[in-house]
Amino acid sequence: MRRVILNHWLVDKNELQISLMNFYVTIKPYVDNDVLYYRLHVVDNNNDNKTYYFSKIEDAISFTEDDINNCYSFDDVKESYQVRYNNKKLVKKQ
Repeated sequence: MRRVILNHWLVDKNELQISLMNFYVTIKPYVDNDVLYYRLHVVDNNNDNKTYYFSKIEDAISFTEDDINNCYSFDDVKESYQVRYNNKKLVKKQ
């Protein structure tokens, strides 16, 4: 278990939201074929967006706080994701 670092998370109806310097992130539960995932939806300042899926909410929060928070573009986010997860194809949609 890890401690939440950033103190400006919003929680509403099983959904976590946070506004970072370059991105807005929403994390919420998502069920696919009776398997629970956590959908991490990232929106940039141009209103472009990407979606990543995690098996644990802890991983989604950690990725947001440790990686997305330090990224400037979606290329940075993608690279951080690949480095963190050893280039495994864990992203279902982009």
